[in-house]
Amino acid sequence: MHERNIRWGELVGGLLIVFCSAALVISLWSQIARLPLAQLGLFGLVTVGLFAGGLYAHGKWRLPTTSRGLLIIATLLVPLNFLLVSAYGEGVPGLDARVLVVEVVTVALFAVLLYLAARVYAPGVAVYAGAGVLGLCAMQLVLRRMAGAELGMVGLWAGAALPLVVYVAVVLAALRRADGGEAGRAMLALLGVASFAAFMAAGLFVYLVGEPVEVLGQIALLVAMYGLPALVTGVVLFRTRGDDEQATWLRLAGTTVGVVGLLVMLGGTALGWPVPAQLLPPLMATAVVVLLIGLRLRVAEALGLAAALALAAMQLALLVLVDAQLHWQMDNAPRLTAGLVSGLSGRLLVPGALLVLAWAAWWHWQWQWRG
Repeated sequence: MHERNIRWGELVGGLLIVFCSAALVISLWSQIARLPLAQLGLFGLVTVGLFAGGLYAHGKWRLPTTSRGLLIIATLLVPLNFLLVSAYGEGVPGLDARVLVVEVVTVALFAVLLYLAARVYAPGVAVYAGAGVLGLCAMQLVLRRMAGAELGMVGLWAGAALPLVVYVAVVLAALRRADGGEAGRAMLALLGVASFAAFMAAGLFVYLVGEPVEVLGQIALLVAMYGLPALVTGVVLFRTRGDDEQATWLRLAGTTVGVVGLLVMLGGTALGWPVPAQLLPPLMATAVVVLLIGLRLRVAEALGLAAALALAAMQLALLVLVDAQLHWQMDNAPRLTAGLVSGLSGRLLVPGALLVLAWAAWWHWQWQWRG
């Protein structure tokens, strides 16, 4: 069978395993704490078996495609194992010795397996892949305890920011070692497994806090920043040099990943609607991120997108300041929509548009002057 067909089969099969396992854990969330520990351990044994099979296929049978597929699937199941441990500990009040032993054993066991697997599917960045996924999974155990306490706005932001900081730090640190070729493929694998682990940790925290729609609106800025690693990785891979098939594939993959990252950032911005105080910060942050990427990597399209986002943020800020019917904490979608499409909004757009045009002309002259 052609290698490409094998990869597609492994991809579909792996996604089915991961998504069905996630659906099983979520559907049994309220019952997990009442299940015997031995039954919960069966899920861990299946995951360990996949790790063992992938490592054996790599070391003994010399099947690189199959071994990478099995090890990536097993790595994606690790956050679900930690989710099971978190659900099991949630039903036990206080600090229980049995729960602590289960948590320590889980962390120690998967620390070894994650690193061994990362050496196969992410050579060159194995330390970042293994440590990153383990740190993000262990973050579930910390966030479960944080969500159980009385959280103010500071606690809410701190809990949502913890997995984000680990996620961004791991991906950006690994990117410094990626330089096309196999390193680029390893970077894509790292990004995939780390993204899943990060979203599982953040999703668990939002679920345990309660009222997810309201909470996501309050932390819209942090949600938007979860798209930053994918956006930066996509731009870096898009600039892969070479005319061979591998370089072309990396550029295509980089474009796809970058677009997904940008959509996550814009989707996080939309979560702040219709409260201007929640909508403006992620909009400005997205504009700044895209601007810095455009300046650092000299991507003209990124500068144009940054200008459009900055113009939208400027228009929103001026509209709230000038229109007496609008205020920063207003939660009224029809009124904000009417203000954005009003004549006043159009007049406020003129000075911002002129500034953007002047800025674009200056940068065009700078790039021409520098050759």
